[in-house]
Amino acid sequence: MRFNSSVSWRLVVIVLVFHGLFDNSHSASDQCVDYSNHPHIEGCLGGPSVVYDVALADQLVYVAADYRGLMVVDISNPELPTLIGRVDTPGRAHGVACAGNFAYVADSDFGLQIIDITFPESPQIIGMVDTPYWANEVVIWGDFAIVADLNSGIHVVDIRNPENPIIIGSVNTPGEARDIALAGNLAYVADYFADLQVIDLSNPETPRIIGSVDLPGWAEGVTLADGLAFVAAGSLGGLQVVDISNPEAPLIIGGVDTPDLASDVVVDGNFAFLADRYTGVQIIDISNPMAPQIVGRVDTPDWAYRLAIADNLLCAADFRSGIQLIDISHLIFPLKTGGVETPSFIQNIVTEGSLSYVADGDAGLQVVDISIPESPLIIGSVGSQDLASDVAIVGNIALLADHHFGIQIVDISNPYSPQIIGNLPTPGQAWGIIISGNLAYVADGSSGLQILDIQDPENPQVVGSVDTPGGAFALAIMGNFVSVADMQGGLQVIDIRDPGNPRITGGLEFPDSAYDVASDGNLVYVATSDSGLQIIGISYSGVPWIISSLDTPDRATQVTIDGHIAYVADTSSGLQIIDISHPENPKNIGMISSMGRADGVSMSGNSVFVFSGPSLMVYSAQCKNLQLAISLAPRDNQVVIPHEGGMFTFDLTVSNPFAHPQRGTIWFEVVLPDGRILPIRELPERSFPPQRDTTRPNMRQCVPASAPPGEYIYRGILEDQDGNVYLDEFTFVKEEFDGKGRDEVVFANQEWQFIDWNMHPDDDRQAGIQASPFGVHGAVPNPFNPNTTISFDLARWGDTSLRVYDLSGRLVRTLLADVHLSPGSHSALWNGRDDRDRAVAAGVYVYRLESGVLGATGRMVLIK
Repeated sequence: MRFNSSVSWRLVVIVLVFHGLFDNSHSASDQCVDYSNHPHIEGCLGGPSVVYDVALADQLVYVAADYRGLMVVDISNPELPTLIGRVDTPGRAHGVACAGNFAYVADSDFGLQIIDITFPESPQIIGMVDTPYWANEVVIWGDFAIVADLNSGIHVVDIRNPENPIIIGSVNTPGEARDIALAGNLAYVADYFADLQVIDLSNPETPRIIGSVDLPGWAEGVTLADGLAFVAAGSLGGLQVVDISNPEAPLIIGGVDTPDLASDVVVDGNFAFLADRYTGVQIIDISNPMAPQIVGRVDTPDWAYRLAIADNLLCAADFRSGIQLIDISHLIFPLKTGGVETPSFIQNIVTEGSLSYVADGDAGLQVVDISIPESPLIIGSVGSQDLASDVAIVGNIALLADHHFGIQIVDISNPYSPQIIGNLPTPGQAWGIIISGNLAYVADGSSGLQILDIQDPENPQVVGSVDTPGGAFALAIMGNFVSVADMQGGLQVIDIRDPGNPRITGGLEFPDSAYDVASDGNLVYVATSDSGLQIIGISYSGVPWIISSLDTPDRATQVTIDGHIAYVADTSSGLQIIDISHPENPKNIGMISSMGRADGVSMSGNSVFVFSGPSLMVYSAQCKNLQLAISLAPRDNQVVIPHEGGMFTFDLTVSNPFAHPQRGTIWFEVVLPDGRILPIRELPERSFPPQRDTTRPNMRQCVPASAPPGEYIYRGILEDQDGNVYLDEFTFVKEEFDGKGRDEVVFANQEWQFIDWNMHPDDDRQAGIQASPFGVHGAVPNPFNPNTTISFDLARWGDTSLRVYDLSGRLVRTLLADVHLSPGSHSALWNGRDDRDRAVAAGVYVYRLESGVLGATGRMVLIK
């Protein structure tokens, strides 16, 4: 936006005054949620072997890889982890720990292996010591390695001479020592069926058990934080929280069950991350350790066994699926806005206004008031004869697909007391129904597609039908065609231009059954069980083809479309949120898993309805096209600076619509009357709170007397954490000297400057900084033959391009292509030749300089 306004101040240098930047915030839109940055798998690396354990150090993952020994993986780019080194161990690598230049591997039957990782590309075994039973895990304690050796307890190994490690002490535990956590001179041992054992290591040669605590399950893994032990307690105990303030009498103070078998746990702040085998990683809020709560989950392809954490990255040893790298930088989770339990098992939902109509299996139709999404309420219901599988609404009539009893006709004029007023039998099993105009289309199981005339909705009539090769289960309309999810028959496309004589025009088979289908008017989306989401195009003649597919972690059973977002109910992997803005390359951007599982999904407005069994849960929808925004609002309608210099005032606002904090850097610059760009001030990177407008009022900008007269553009630029750039700007005018006797001030330093006022009140150091404008100085010589040099200045680091064009706009020569250049003066030589090294004709040529969001142009003449 552009503004103009008028102020008059006598000031000498350009200054930005920051008084507690961004100290005024107010709420922005909270109608949607961005799930894309919630915890998710960012990268993975499979392998030929099972993975049992991982350790993180210096952007490397050290992997205990069973028969493959120790693997070293570079994760400097978490999206593309790379195997850079490996060394075989004599046994089966089950546990790993790192310290200094060494990795320590618990190598099952072959005890402890010590590996030199000074050069991670070529790790070398330099020492080993056998243990009596099976070395399962290892931790480092100063000059000692403590080995969990299953049935023979723990062993203290002196590693001061890594080439000759020696067991100096042992203690047998009553169970199987599987994992160890250390605090001072105490070791806390996950001792499997003997629960948690506390061992005193004060005398490493004679460690002794001093305490224990019984757990609901069997202790598989343990970690310590804030005076508490967090224990992964197998299939019966989930996560157990143990107060260890008295190590001789540890006490369970809290716990939460998990869906599968809890095998390891790590803690970061208020969250515990639990490896829960086939249900992946459970994320548990432990801010109240006496009442931990599961708040999220990240599904992994196989079963999560061990975990390691560092720098907002969680690494999971995922058994047969290698390592999974999980981004946990934004620990904000989708909390359901509401929920309700129905009497039976929800099959499908359709919403009209503030009412949702639920096909509730053998409990018939349920009417749910969602006018307050936080408190949905069942207000009416009516039973059915068989299995209410789907529902469609026309006026005051609900058409209820009732399986073997065809279509039940329900009067919903009084939603508090719906009444069945008729029935239309169908030859098959009515699974699904949709309405378009005066026709209803029924997915009738073994009898394919049935078409009903519903001009009189109280007395619908079958007007046409066509059998399908499988079992018609769900439908979607796209133009002149109905697409049928036909179970084992895949996708069937049916021409419905003649409702009395529908005909199949094409079909597709999939590796698994087609359970559901949806359309956005252009494409068709099919949920195909273990094969995930299929994206289908349909020709004008009704022939379908596969554009792309995206496998989902579990079984895709239902799909609904909202703009460029597909929501896929993926059973035990929850609701998968998929970006389909590029249909040829769909991308899974997030998931909602806090409900445990998702068997179906429906949408209305900004609410997503997820259901499983009798549970209906309401969540906020994925926001679309979210981005930060920066706004500069000058206080006056016109900004006019007198000849002798002055000041103007504006408000700065940054809007963050995301559901998580966003980091960004703001800088200010001025476009001078001659087109050159002068940088003014760059602020330190900061975090902007989620779903809020953050405003700093009364920002003050001073303009020096030395500034030339003319029109200026004042610009604020915001660069977010992903490199996206946003800007806002307005104009101001610097007056010429009017000769009316106003004071003129002459300064020794006529350059543009600013005084850097630090944002923090306890550090208000000022710094004067000489600024270099962005722009080109021109080509010298000009005209030229055959060579000329183009000189330019950069105000800041940036990827810089310099290209030469002819007057028609055709690219002639690229002199610089996205070269990362420093602030300051630069130049480039052009020899009058094009990119194919051919001499170009005499004439006028245009050069274009671009760096970041800035650009400048100039002309030059080649003569012969």
